[in-house]
Amino acid sequence: MGKAGAGTFHPETTAASCSEDEARRVCIGHGFLPSQHGKENDMPVIFVEAPPGIRPEAKKAMVKKITEAVDDAYQIGDTLVFLREYPAENVAMDGKLQSENPKILEALKKIAQ
Repeated sequence: MGKAGAGTFHPETTAASCSEDEARRVCIGHGFLPSQHGKENDMPVIFVEAPPGIRPEAKKAMVKKITEAVDDAYQIGDTLVFLREYPAENVAMDGKLQSENPKILEALKKIAQ
């Protein structure tokens, strides 16, 4: 998963947690890669899975807060954040596409503003 020279991703240290807001779901997973700056500590790797459409300014603010929280908790630095965005027509819950869910469609309209 890592780029050349960045080390190997350790899936055995990967975990995922999901929180459900009323109309949308965001999952955050994490793992570790060896640091790229010659430190002995591992590099935290964060995966955020969410619907597309969030404005670039909101993404910047979100990854900044995530990075600060991870740096605060682990005190390692070199935090790597991946944003994985899935269109509503590519996500289903309880056998129904989220592109047909009125709550999801309303939430997607709000985040695009």
